[in-house]
Amino acid sequence: MTHRKAERLLEEWRRRLVPEWTVALDWDATPDSADARLDVVQSTDYHHATVRTCPGWLECDAPHPGDDADAEREIDLVHELLHLLLRDLEQAARQAANGLGDQAHNLARAAWKHALEGAIERMARAMVDAGPQR
Repeated sequence: MTHRKAERLLEEWRRRLVPEWTVALDWDATPDSADARLDVVQSTDYHHATVRTCPGWLECDAPHPGDDADAEREIDLVHELLHLLLRDLEQAARQAANGLGDQAHNLARAAWKHALEGAIERMARAMVDAGPQR
């Protein structure tokens, strides 16, 4: 996949999922988590975000033998856009957890993060597998 194709796919999915957002790919910044292929950073302005890529993201192999590497990269992009789509839900869960004691707060946040990431990944895969709905 080329930079141009990745940017085109991001724009196509952005228009479908979060048309009110401005989203750019940042090829020079890296995700906060060492094991993340991408992450999304939201600016203080409600509708601006940047998707940061890990070095070599476009050249890396698919995670499992036989997988389509370009489809996996498209899933990565959709995954990050879904975080923007679900932003208000994430904020509500964060605020609810803030009302708990430290131990309960940490357990709730960890459970929420795990459940959310799994749900977003399954949604992203289903959407990309369904193909373009133009």
